[in-house]
Amino acid sequence: MDDATLERIVGIVRGMKSGGMSQDEIIDNLRQMGVAEDELAGILAKAGLAPQAPAAEPTPPAPIAEEHFERLHANVNELHAKHDELAETLSELSEIRRELQSVKADISELKPLLGAMKRLNENLVEINKKMLARLGSE
Repeated sequence: MDDATLERIVGIVRGMKSGGMSQDEIIDNLRQMGVAEDELAGILAKAGLAPQAPAAEPTPPAPIAEEHFERLHANVNELHAKHDELAETLSELSEIRRELQSVKADISELKPLLGAMKRLNENLVEINKKMLARLGSE
C-alpha cells in the first residue's frame, strides 16, 4: 500500500474513532475495505489506537513455598548483618573525623608558634654573629 493511501486510511480510522466507533467495529470496517490482515496493526498504531492483543488466559498465582520464605528470611538476616557492619563503620569514620578535626586545630595553633620560633632563632644567630665579630675585633 502506498503512503498516500495509508494516510487516507489512517485519517478514516481516526474519524471513525472520534465518531464513537469501537475498535472491533473499526477493524471490521477495514477488513470490508479490503485491508490485509498484516497491515491492520500498523494502521491502528499509526492512527493512535493500540492493536488488539489476543485475550490471554489469566495465569493462576504461583503457590507460595516455604523455601521462598526461608530464602527471604535469610536475605533479610544478611541485610541486617550488613546494616550492623555499616553502622559500625560509620561510627569509626565519625571518630576518625573528630580526631582529624582535632589534629587540624592543633596544627593551626602550631603554625604561628613555629613562625615565632624561627624568628627567634634567626635573631639569636644574628646576635651570635655580632658577638663573634666584636670578640674578633678586640
